[in-house]
Amino acid sequence: MMTVLFEEKLDEYYRTGKFKGFYEVIEHEQGRMTHLTLTNGFQEISVSGMFKSDALQCIFHQIDSVRSN
Repeated sequence: MMTVLFEEKLDEYYRTGKFKGFYEVIEHEQGRMTHLTLTNGFQEISVSGMFKSDALQCIFHQIDSVRSN
């Protein structure tokens, strides 16, 4: 189930192609998993999920954690 906050983050990502300065550099499927890698030019964050939305939710959380430090 998507929360309103996740939907807003997803909208920003699809509208601009970025989320908080991070943009997608790699997306591929391996078996049933979707693997995503986003970077801001200095840091790379990679995640996997059953669906792209699962992977994006996880990567948005990691980006929020990185940006809050």
